[in-house]
Amino acid sequence: MRIGEITGLRWQFVSLGDTENDFDDAVLQVDAQLQRISKKTFDILQRKKDQVKLIFPSLKESSKTILVLKTLKTKSSERVIWIPATTAAILWKLKKHQEDLKAILGDEY
Repeated sequence: MRIGEITGLRWQFVSLGDTENDFDDAVLQVDAQLQRISKKTFDILQRKKDQVKLIFPSLKESSKTILVLKTLKTKSSERVIWIPATTAAILWKLKKHQEDLKAILGDEY
């Protein structure tokens, strides 16, 4: 996996399988990548439908780039990857921790 694909993962595309069966069938679906692009490139992508899935807020107004979650370059790059049971168990704990934090802090975070 490329770094942009890893950082573009979302929980909705991670299937940890059955926790009672030691996460035997855990997989993740790669369908997007996180990428920093220039604002000029962003304008071009806006004209093409369904290229940009999410735009992250910019911390500086004067910034010349923007952070986006966008589709992969080719359709063949979209794939499903098997996750080892040890990795799936760690991800399961991380997800539970994030859900606990959301319950405490609220859904805005």
